[in-house]
Amino acid sequence: MAELERLKKHLNYLFLNASPGGAEPLWKRAAKSTDFAVKMNAKTETYDYIADAAPTEDLTSYSPEVSQTQTAYIGDPVYDYVFSLYRDQATGSDAVTDALLVYQQKSGGENLAARFAATVTIDTYDIVAGTVKYKLTQRGTALRGLASVAGDGSVTFTPES
Repeated sequence: MAELERLKKHLNYLFLNASPGGAEPLWKRAAKSTDFAVKMNAKTETYDYIADAAPTEDLTSYSPEVSQTQTAYIGDPVYDYVFSLYRDQATGSDAVTDALLVYQQKSGGENLAARFAATVTIDTYDIVAGTVKYKLTQRGTALRGLASVAGDGSVTFTPES
């Protein structure tokens, strides 16, 4: 029997492109957050077929989002980026960046990963608590692949072929 490995929060990563619009993504880890849950927001359709005693529900799609409570450390590239969105009250394409989820699970020695465009929606900037709450909502389809995270925190993503 294979040995079980427990999921550990510090071995899973959320990176944001802290400089959208640049030639290459500036991947920075959202490391000073106290949340890391991916809400799938399943979309379903229900059919009440005449021949069935009960309705049938079909799963049609997902609209994943990651909610974050980011502790405010001035100089942290993710906080500084999110603060700029808050300050500018960014909307439309100005509130879109790329996100990269890197999972603890591995394939061939590299971590499984998903890269996607994300709308960044600011919820609450709490000056007393020293936090900013925001969510990243996936736009379109995520690109699945593999990633490696170096000791210095840099990340390399390779899409599946």
